[in-house]
Amino acid sequence: MKNDYQILGLEEGADEKAVKRAYFKLIRTYSPEKDPERFQEIRAAYERLTEEREADPFEMTMEAPADPFAEKMAEQIQALKRIGDYHKAAQTAEEGIRYFGETELFLFEFARCSMMEGKTGKAVKSYEKLAARYPDKLLYKGNLAKAYFERGYGKKALEAFRQAFGMGWREPDFMICYSQCCMYRDCPEEGLAVLEELAGSMDERSRKKQMMELLDCYIGMAALSVFVPERFLEIAGKCRDFLNSSSRLLKEYGYEVESLYKLILMGAFQTGNMESPEIGAVKDIVLKLFPDMQEESGDIGLMMQVKEVLEDGRIGSLMKRTIRAFWESMEVEDEESHEYFMELDAILCQLEEWPKQKKELEIIRKEYDAVYDFFMDFWKVLQMAPEQRRMFRDELRMEYADLEKLYKDGEYYTLYPNRRPEAVEVKWDSFESGVFMREEKKVGRNDPCPCGSGKKYKKCCMGKK
Repeated sequence: MKNDYQILGLEEGADEKAVKRAYFKLIRTYSPEKDPERFQEIRAAYERLTEEREADPFEMTMEAPADPFAEKMAEQIQALKRIGDYHKAAQTAEEGIRYFGETELFLFEFARCSMMEGKTGKAVKSYEKLAARYPDKLLYKGNLAKAYFERGYGKKALEAFRQAFGMGWREPDFMICYSQCCMYRDCPEEGLAVLEELAGSMDERSRKKQMMELLDCYIGMAALSVFVPERFLEIAGKCRDFLNSSSRLLKEYGYEVESLYKLILMGAFQTGNMESPEIGAVKDIVLKLFPDMQEESGDIGLMMQVKEVLEDGRIGSLMKRTIRAFWESMEVEDEESHEYFMELDAILCQLEEWPKQKKELEIIRKEYDAVYDFFMDFWKVLQMAPEQRRMFRDELRMEYADLEKLYKDGEYYTLYPNRRPEAVEVKWDSFESGVFMREEKKVGRNDPCPCGSGKKYKKCCMGKK
C-alpha cells in the first residue's frame, strides 16, 4: 500500500515546499471532474502531510465531555494523528461519539479524520451536523464546502463556498478550492474575483513562505481568464506584475512558471492577443528567468499549427473534424466523455473514406510537422493493411455503438447508415450452453409491454419474469 509521499510521487521525508509543489502539480492533472477518486487520494495525502502544521483543535474553543475517559480518548486521537494513522483516529472518535454522544470535539475529529482517510461521505455528514449546530463557526462551513467539493457534489459545494465566503472565511486552500469549483460550475468571473482577493491578501513578508499558493493562484487566474476574454489582458497584466516583482524568488519554481507562461500564451492565442505588449512583457520576464523555455515549444507550437491546418483551404472537412476532435480530447482521460465519443466518430469516418485523404495527409506531413508528429499513431492506423484496418474498425464500432446511445450527435451513422446495428446483442460465457445471442430488440422498462396490455413493460410483465 502506498504511503502519502508515494501517492504524491515524493521521496520519504520530502520538505513542505516539495509536498506543496507535488500537490498543486497533480491536482491540475487529476481534477475532481476527470478523476474524482485519484483527486481525493491526492488531496487526502496532502492534507495528512500538512495537517501537523495546522492549528491544533485543542486551541479552539470546543465542547468536550468533562470526563477523564473522554480526555484520554481525545489524547489518543491526537497521538494517532501524529503518526498518520487516521483510520484508527477516526475509529476512536467514532467510539467517543458512541460513549458520549455527538459532542463537538469528537464529531469534529471524526469529520476531520474521515476526510484525511478519504472517506468523504462520512466527512460530509459530520460537517453538515457541525455547520448546522454551530452556525457562527466558519471553520465548519468552510470545511463542509471543501468536503462537498471533494465528494463531487458540485452544486452543493458552490452554494456552501458562497455562504462561507460571504460570512468572511478566507483560508487560502478554501479559496483555491472555491475557484476550482467555480471553473467546473461555469462561474469563471466569480472564481477570478476569489483568486484576485487571495493574491491581494498576501503581502511581501509572506510571499516567500506562500509562493506555491501564490503561483497556483495566478495559474488559476490565467486559466479562468480564457473564459472571460474581455478580462484576459487585465489578468495577463496582473500575472506580469507578479512575475516581475517575484522574479528573485522564482528560480526554484521552473515547472510552475512554465505552466503559468503556457496558459498565458494559450489564452492570448485563443483571445487574439498574441501581439499585445502585455504578452510581450510576460515573455521577456519568463525567458530572462529561464532562457531555455522556448515560446514555440510543446503545446503552444502544436496549437498554432492546429489552427493553421483548420484554416487551410486544401484540407477537407473530415480531416479538419478529426484533428479538432483529437485536439479537444487531448486532456480528457474519461473514455465515456463526449470528447472521446467525437474522436471515435471522426476515426470511424476516416477509416471508411481511406485512402481518399492521402493527398491531404501529404500536405500535413510536409507543411505542418508538429501536427503530423502529434497524430503519428493515427496516421499509422490509416496506413495499416486492409484486413487490419477492418478489424480495428469493427472493434471501434462496438465501443461507438454504446456511446452513441448516450450522445446521439455523431456523423458516422448519418453518413454510413448501413453501419448502424439492427439488433442488440447480449453475450455471456456459459459452461453449459456457450454463447447466447439476443436476436430481437431488447424491451425497455418504459416501452409498451409486448403482451399487448397497453401498460408499460415495468408495470406489467417485467415483474412476472
